[in-house]
Formats: sequence, C-alpha cells, structure tokens
Amino acid sequence: KGDLKGKRPAESPPAGAELHLNKLQKKSGLQSARKSTTLTRPPNATIPSNTARCCARGHGHCEWDGNSELVLHPVLKVPICEGCYDFYYCKPFSKDDDGDYEHCRCCADGNDMLVCCEKCPQVFCKPCIRNLAGKAHYNYVEEASEWTCFCCDPSPIASKQR
Repeated sequence: KGDLKGKRPAESPPAGAELHLNKLQKKSGLQSARKSTTLTRPPNATIPSNTARCCARGHGHCEWDGNSELVLHPVLKVPICEGCYDFYYCKPFSKDDDGDYEHCRCCADGNDMLVCCEKCPQVFCKPCIRNLAGKAHYNYVEEASEWTCFCCDPSPIASKQR
C-alpha cells in the first residue's frame, strides 16, 4: 500500500446496502474486527449483447455466451451477464482488518490478484482491470506504485459505462 493508506475516508456503503457483523464475530464478541456489506439484488434493465461484452467475464460464474442480453453492473454501470450479476449479490462483501474490501468490486471474486485503491477501500482483480480498461491501463496498473480505482476515477471505463 502507498502513503494514503492511513488517510482513507470513512466509507459509506453502496446504495441499498446494509452493514452487519459476521455471525461468528457476534458469537465470539469480535465486534470491531470485520464488517461485511450485504446487498439486495435490485431489478435491472437489459442491454443487447450486440452492443457490449460482459465486463466481469473470465470467472467461473460468468454465463455470457456472446449472444445473451446483459445487465448493468450495480456500481460501475458497465454491462455484465446475469450470472455475474447474480454472483455479485450471492455473498456479502467483507473487509479485512485494514478496512479494505476482500472482493473485487467488479466481479465479486476474492483472490490473490487484487489491486487496492489508494483513495478508498475498493479492490479490483487484475482480470477485471484488463476487461474494464484494456491492456494499456492494465500495464500501467502493473507498474504503478499507487492506483486509483474505477469508483474514484471512472474515466478509464467511461466508454463502457451506460
């Protein structure tokens, strides 16, 4: 992490989200350890597949066949398939002890290829960074010592947003 780690602003949960403690934490009394964000799946408009690609593709939960309609990502407002949309809402987004999310904000996977934003607690996996912003931006992120995510600076994905 860069120098901004200790200076992150307090985060507000996404619209429609509710903060709660993990059941195990409640039982064990670890009230200040991890918090998770539970999201309720709202209805979503469809996008014809001939105008876009699933931006969270390449993960085991992706059901996009290249022909099926897509829906809007609830936070990033980019096209994703129904499988990715359902996976996004299937589990709470948990935070680590530093207050950073442990799941990619685009695909909701938690893995060892996560890149932390230097301005907020969001993280994105490397495959999603490449899917969303292209190879040039991905290469920039690989070399950068600090990175600002697509929630804080959506300009790298503006052409895909609806």
